[in-house]
Amino acid sequence: MEHGNRSVWRSLVAIVTRRKVDRDLEEELRDHLERDVAWRVRAGVDPAEARRLAMADLGGVVRTREEVRDVHGITRLEDLARDVRFAFRRLRRDPRHALLATLTLGIGIGAATAVFSAVDGVLLKPLPFRSPDELVMVWHTKPREGLERLDLAPGTFLDLQERARDVVRLAASNPWGLNFTSPGITEHLEAWQLTEGFLELVGVAPHLGRAFEPRDFQTGAAPVVLLDHGFWQRRFGGDAGIIGRQLRLDGNAVTVIGVMPPGFALPVATNLWTPWIWSDDQRNDRFASYIRVYGRLQPGATLEGARVTMATIAVQLAAEHPRSNTGVGLAVERLEDYVVGSRRPLLWTLLGAAAILVLVTLANVGALQLTRLGRQRREAAVRAALGASGSQLVRPLVAEALVLAALGGALGLALGWAGVRALLALGPQDLPRLSEIQVDWRAAMAAAVLCLLATVALAMPSVLRLARERASAGRTVAGSRHASRTRRVAVSAQLALGLLLLIGTTLLVRSFLLVLSADRGYRTEGVLSFTTWVYEEYPDAPRRLAFVTTVFERLGALPGVRAVSMGSSLPLAEGITGEEADIIPSGTAQVPGEERTARGAVVWPTYFETLGMRLLRGRALERTDDGRGAMVVVVNEAFVRRFYPGEDPIGRTVSVGLMGRAIPRTIVGVVGDTRHVRLDAPPEPAVYIPWPQMPLASLTFVLRTDGDPASLAAAVTQAMFEIDPRVGVARVATLEGLVDQRLRERRFMLTLLGAFAVAAVAIAVVGVFGVMSQAVADRTREIGVRMALGASPGVVLAEFLAEAGRTTAVGVAAGLGIAVFATGLLTRFLYGVARLDAVSVAVAVLLVSALAALAAALPSWRAARINPARVLQEP
Repeated sequence: MEHGNRSVWRSLVAIVTRRKVDRDLEEELRDHLERDVAWRVRAGVDPAEARRLAMADLGGVVRTREEVRDVHGITRLEDLARDVRFAFRRLRRDPRHALLATLTLGIGIGAATAVFSAVDGVLLKPLPFRSPDELVMVWHTKPREGLERLDLAPGTFLDLQERARDVVRLAASNPWGLNFTSPGITEHLEAWQLTEGFLELVGVAPHLGRAFEPRDFQTGAAPVVLLDHGFWQRRFGGDAGIIGRQLRLDGNAVTVIGVMPPGFALPVATNLWTPWIWSDDQRNDRFASYIRVYGRLQPGATLEGARVTMATIAVQLAAEHPRSNTGVGLAVERLEDYVVGSRRPLLWTLLGAAAILVLVTLANVGALQLTRLGRQRREAAVRAALGASGSQLVRPLVAEALVLAALGGALGLALGWAGVRALLALGPQDLPRLSEIQVDWRAAMAAAVLCLLATVALAMPSVLRLARERASAGRTVAGSRHASRTRRVAVSAQLALGLLLLIGTTLLVRSFLLVLSADRGYRTEGVLSFTTWVYEEYPDAPRRLAFVTTVFERLGALPGVRAVSMGSSLPLAEGITGEEADIIPSGTAQVPGEERTARGAVVWPTYFETLGMRLLRGRALERTDDGRGAMVVVVNEAFVRRFYPGEDPIGRTVSVGLMGRAIPRTIVGVVGDTRHVRLDAPPEPAVYIPWPQMPLASLTFVLRTDGDPASLAAAVTQAMFEIDPRVGVARVATLEGLVDQRLRERRFMLTLLGAFAVAAVAIAVVGVFGVMSQAVADRTREIGVRMALGASPGVVLAEFLAEAGRTTAVGVAAGLGIAVFATGLLTRFLYGVARLDAVSVAVAVLLVSALAALAAALPSWRAARINPARVLQEP
């Protein structure tokens, strides 16, 4: 093997320095010849005879030179270069074939390269941490409620850190928010607090500056912060002098000590990281679950061992702290599964669709190459008559395939690069590891492999056909029939795979339309929202009420604003879709581990009206529902169906525990169901508590406007700054924008699968046209004879259309058979539609059949219009 590598390297060097090698070889041979002649002359031989004898012994200068060149491999490489040049000349004589094959290959390779880049960047490349396979996540679970991923309470984390340290080293993070004040604006920034050793645990160092040190976690330490790389670029223009600068965060001076590397997004993409200095209350808290826990397996520990350890600790904690830990388990999973696990089905499905498109592409170019067998046969016959060997006949065919595959690969890489840009623009914004999706050397290698497959698909039909004809001594009729059958089989395969993609697309289209038309329970048009937090600025209820009243007055006076309201949650807004509330209907008892829950929100009385939610029974919340009156609550239909089926809930008492102990409340109204978290999921039970009775500091304001709500964003931000520059504004969004974001994954899947389906069906239809055109060309003389003997044009037309129909029917049948199994991969993306929905399947079948019939009609019509007299006059 090593000798072969050296030989190839010598050949490459020799071909690159060919002129110098030839010059040196000529000089060496000439010197050897002159020495031999001189020796013979000294021996008494006549000079002319001496030269003749020397030339005879050397075997001829030209032949010797060629033998030496063969040893260096120069001749073989020159033959390859000559074959490639010849292939370019042949393709120039048939530019339509070259263009069609290049475009077909480019589309298939480009689609596969783009999707492979996404799969590789998100799923295949290891996470950018030290020994990422050792990193894990630890979660609370509540099996009886079907909850598998819940954040931990601080007290539980400290217990785990102590009891599981022999198996796994743990660190925690806490979601945080800070108001960043700069001239003229206060912006609320998402941030995370990290426990000591977090960055060392994951194995990531800052891009600039230093990481947190133990002294930064001491009580009374000077406040410091690490910046996200993207935030540093956007806000500070990538200024390296940011290190040591002080920022105004929550009204305090905080020193920037470092900038994290690009792409670092733990626990999630954010703006800042700060040290988490624990308070005594936090250390003793076992009820509030809000911290994200990461771990690294100790040397020799396994994931299964860690799971067993955590299960044992969960049992211990339930016995020691029954009020907080009964029915609560502990789960351990790999960090990689958490980061990319939910996106695996999406990306693998798209890669499968791209693979189907590649198969369609290879089948098409293989069938397309069969149409050139006539010209290749004639060229091979001429070359064979001139004495060409079998390898010399095959080399031009392989060279032509190689040229076409290289051109298609180059176009595919360019289309793949553009496809990656489209993936980044169209893909869900929460798609993990977005920054790592790129056309790199790994994608280029994947494209190279596809080029090799394309070379085989292009060359194999011609090479096999040539070998068969040489073996059968030129009997071409059977070979022509074999080539025709091969083309029909290839086209049937293309139609089958194209139909499969089209069925998937029609299923997704129907699901998408059903999601769009589903009743959401609120009106999305003309609504602008934003969130703010006033924990420290307005610490008590009277001042918070005064602040909220001022905001209502100021924002309500803005041009185009029709109504303003507020609540602790907002439909479809990530992170603020409502909290889990414990529900205890009157006359029942709460059993530890079997708690009944509903989605809870604290809202201003006009919340329902502003969002357009329907009041079905009873009354809505009123301004008089404050802390001085009766404790009341409004519920939705799903709540009634679950807790009071077939009963009138108005006037009933239910205890609601939202972020605290359960308080008895009287149900005064029932509103319509809303799709609060997901558009494609059934409504959940929900309760709405009047904000005056529970004045939370987390406030999400909603404005209903007459015009485009997004146009008011700047005015709203400015108005809030003027009301109180200490209060930051975050999550400014329109409700329609939130809906669009929730639909983004479906739209992404539909767009890509639809594009693949269109490309595959188009390629298959072109294949039908090519096969029928070639069939007409192969049988032109036969048709002329038959028509001369009395066959009518209608009979000829019907015969060719029937042939196309048989090819299409075989492809459709095969596609339906594959779809029975393959559509199961789409189940998680479907809503309200069976995976073999009759309407979707029928639409796809009719569309493919109609397009195939249209593609076959033109060649068939041309066959029916053949002039027998002209055909019979041709030689």
